[in-house]
Amino acid sequence: MINVTFQKVHDSLGGQNEGLESGCCMSSEHTVVAAFHEGIGSGKTAIYLSPNDGLTWAKSAEITGNVEQGSHRITNLKGNILILAVHEVNDDVVYVHRSTNAGVTWSTVASYPGPNQVGVAPLAASGGCGFHTSKAVLVGRFQTAAQGGEVEFLQSLDQGETWDMGPAIYPNDVHPKPRVIANGGAGNFCIGMAELEVWVSNDYCEEFQAAQILPKPAGFFSGEVTAFAWMDENVVLCAGGGNSSGQKDWPYLYRSTDRGDHWTHIDAADIASWPPHENTRVIWEVHRITKDMAIFFCDVGSQGDASGLAQSRVSIDGGLTWPIVPTGLNFPAPSGARSFGGCVTSLRGNLLVTAFTVDVFGAHNQIWRGTVTRTI
Repeated sequence: MINVTFQKVHDSLGGQNEGLESGCCMSSEHTVVAAFHEGIGSGKTAIYLSPNDGLTWAKSAEITGNVEQGSHRITNLKGNILILAVHEVNDDVVYVHRSTNAGVTWSTVASYPGPNQVGVAPLAASGGCGFHTSKAVLVGRFQTAAQGGEVEFLQSLDQGETWDMGPAIYPNDVHPKPRVIANGGAGNFCIGMAELEVWVSNDYCEEFQAAQILPKPAGFFSGEVTAFAWMDENVVLCAGGGNSSGQKDWPYLYRSTDRGDHWTHIDAADIASWPPHENTRVIWEVHRITKDMAIFFCDVGSQGDASGLAQSRVSIDGGLTWPIVPTGLNFPAPSGARSFGGCVTSLRGNLLVTAFTVDVFGAHNQIWRGTVTRTI
């Protein structure tokens, strides 16, 4: 029998619950790094470090830019080199920051015009050093509306020190929302767009092609991809969410066994006690723990009698079914888990998820630490 239990290990005021989400963590040896937006309109991201696999935390730096809607994934390259891309909404600039000492200090290595569009996500995520290359990739909209609505990618071949812009992945003037990039074995990448589109590459982002259209639940109205998790070189999970024509919120979870080319929808019957509430909105993050074990996070809206609890489920069969409901991870209304990649596995097998909550004192940035136990 497997149990997953979470406890809160960090709580700081200064978060913003409108558009700017809590940061994500990445491990570098036993050091873990978290990025948070602190202070409304400040245009700054606070960097926190933990030297002990997430037990204790302290602020180490502030960098320019806001961690906005998925634009804050930290890529851990070889040699404790970290890459963090953020969007500074006041100046509409995407900044690429780099640390060569596991997150202690940072330098700005690149900057690009943002999308200059209200409500358009400027950056999918930083990600993808791949398993067999030192190539680092950022995907998003880096140009102004006057220059077009392309979804583009930046690439670095020197551990993130310098960056070049590659060809447009999605040359279109409808200003799609790139949401997330995930890397797998042998150079495989997946990129999620608005309206549950997925684009894939099997050559380290040299070329992209559209995957099979994700199966839409009955009554689908709108939605977007929020996260991927590669279980091995062939199996990948995809998470998202959206609305039905009746404005009821829907969480989505998909699975592919051919590197993202084709997808099947995981039925609610295969997820324990699902949905936890009719106002469940989005599966924000899905994360690989082992080849067979994965975890996802969602939040529940606070309409009516909803409590606003963050929710998570665990799979032990590679994402086919999700029978385990972890304990301890819950939040007061009206907020919930906004992890966007905040779940990591440390060297000692612990899980970390970043989140924000809102109470009478303001918005809080939080980190929760999970422990997996097995009993006979």
